Amino acid sequence: SAFSERSNVWSLPVPRSGAVSISTAQQLTRGNQVIENIDVTQDGRWLAFSADRNGAFQIFRQRLDQPGAEPQQITTDTAGAWWDAWSPDDKEIAFHRFQGERRVAYVLPAEGGTATRVTDGTQDERSPEWSPDGRQLLLLANWGTNPALHLVTRKPDGSWSAPRTIPVIIGSDTI
Repeated sequence: SAFSERSNVWSLPVPRSGAVSISTAQQLTRGNQVIENIDVTQDGRWLAFSADRNGAFQIFRQRLDQPGAEPQQITTDTAGAWWDAWSPDDKEIAFHRFQGERRVAYVLPAEGGTATRVTDGTQDERSPEWSPDGRQLLLLANWGTNPALHLVTRKPDGSWSAPRTIPVIIGSDTI
């Protein structure tokens, strides 16, 4: 037999104290897919996830306040899309995709449409996370070869700044 991986998202209430039984979990997504990561909007109404539902990994969004809602695919690039992250105002989703051998960060309107490229692809920049004010993205850069954290800032015209390296201190070493 051949190994076949399949994953879906389940929801479980987090108690203030003590344990919770897995028997109370509710299945949110269904299908023969692998889900790489998930994120939930600030208002708790939408789930975003990257999955290979249709072959290549893409970003999907799904209503959480409507039981049984079907996922909506919001990226369609053949290069795939990973690591979705909702903006603090729930209007955009940041993610990364491969451009050649490197990962490049993008921002997309939450309902889908044209993605805006955030980084130029000269470095491997992945796993975007929003600042609380929604004006910046923190990126893992060159992870595995020359690891760093990069910060990009949205300019008043909507474009993004060049990445700025943020020092990381691990023990007594600075990365």
